[in-house]
Amino acid sequence: MKKTPTEILKSKKDVYVSDIPEHFMSSFNQFMWGQTMYIDYSSGKEEHVAYKSDFAIWYSQNREEIARRELEQERNSKIDGIIGDDI
Repeated sequence: MKKTPTEILKSKKDVYVSDIPEHFMSSFNQFMWGQTMYIDYSSGKEEHVAYKSDFAIWYSQNREEIARRELEQERNSKIDGIIGDDI
């Protein structure tokens, strides 16, 4: 399971773009247009990495939407856990 944007921010590390949840990618890509990224090959494949400072700015600009989505995801996980216990 991918980390939430809040978990990514709290890690205080540069951000692998592949770690960003899919439903935030459009917003993040729009923000990153023209920004600098680097490529990490240490995993044996090409990984695009955004600087933590750029991610923090994007996070700040999208804080309300991120909080809403994370709360919704947490609620859905709890519901799934309850329903799963009854089946």
